Amino acid sequence: MGNSPKKLTEFLEEEDFPKDQKLYGFSNIGNNCYINSVLQSLYHCEKFKEKIIEFKKNQTENEKETFLLENLLSELFCKINDSEKQIGSISPSNFVKKFLKKTSNLRYRRQEDAHEFFETLMDSFEQSIQKSDQISQKGKQELSLIYQLFSGEENSFIKCLECGSIRGPNVNKFVDIPLDIFLNESLQSCLKRRNLPEKMDGDNKIFCEKCNKNTSSEKFSKIVKFPKILVFQFKRFQFTMNQGQKKLFEKILFPFELKVEEESKKGIKTKHYDLNAIVVHIGKTIKRGHYISYSKVQDKWFCFDDSKVSLADPNLIEFTFGVSSLEPKKRQTSYLLFYTKKN
Repeated sequence: MGNSPKKLTEFLEEEDFPKDQKLYGFSNIGNNCYINSVLQSLYHCEKFKEKIIEFKKNQTENEKETFLLENLLSELFCKINDSEKQIGSISPSNFVKKFLKKTSNLRYRRQEDAHEFFETLMDSFEQSIQKSDQISQKGKQELSLIYQLFSGEENSFIKCLECGSIRGPNVNKFVDIPLDIFLNESLQSCLKRRNLPEKMDGDNKIFCEKCNKNTSSEKFSKIVKFPKILVFQFKRFQFTMNQGQKKLFEKILFPFELKVEEESKKGIKTKHYDLNAIVVHIGKTIKRGHYISYSKVQDKWFCFDDSKVSLADPNLIEFTFGVSSLEPKKRQTSYLLFYTKKN
């Protein structure tokens, strides 16, 4: 990655460390870099870290068992916060092993997808919330608040192109926004392209009750609620019949400060976000690669590569954009972006 980040101690004196912040790497216990990179990104999203640490307090014994994974994550974050040293490394072994034991789609010691881990973690939060008969109302509310940090809403519609009638909205919730990527585009243009109407024609015609037949239609959607922590996934991995799993290295620009617009009945609202963390994939394929993360801690950027922590020049973030068609293929590319809403 061009000028690779150097060791933290080469850049900062003790008095220059970010105040009241702990910088800890997570050790790799066997192909769990995809977990480490996401956990680092979540730990450095202050709103999430505060709520997940607070969550474990005042629980009944029954709730401690019901919220096993959430409590394990809370314990991991608490160990960092309670440590005497400001810099170090910690093993996520207890969380990783028990989390993977509870999931059927991710395997221990096997290289997996960071995005799939993030979604599986969010699913586990949602499933815990639904166990209303096993938890107190307070516990349910606290976990709901954690989940809602990532929860956005999108309304989808179908418009008949013959009579002009519109059906909807169908309300869909999301915890991240996957984006198709195109060479030399920006995050904003990818998001705009995602929301363009999709024409349903030929064999894909949709039945219109007003016309009483299958008609050419348009499907379109509007994001009506952006979450406090906004996560994007660049869809860099594709499956092709000839090449199998293929990685897309396309160059996608993304800003340190993001402006998005919510559309609702009350009109358009503008929301402002700061880039907080980036999960980066290194390698040519999803099965043979490595994940690291960059996180902003106060006003400085740091690189977290499993147990290694290093200071990163903000200009180095641009090396994770990807490559243009004229550049040699760099292997380090942005995969997940974590934005936090400005107060």
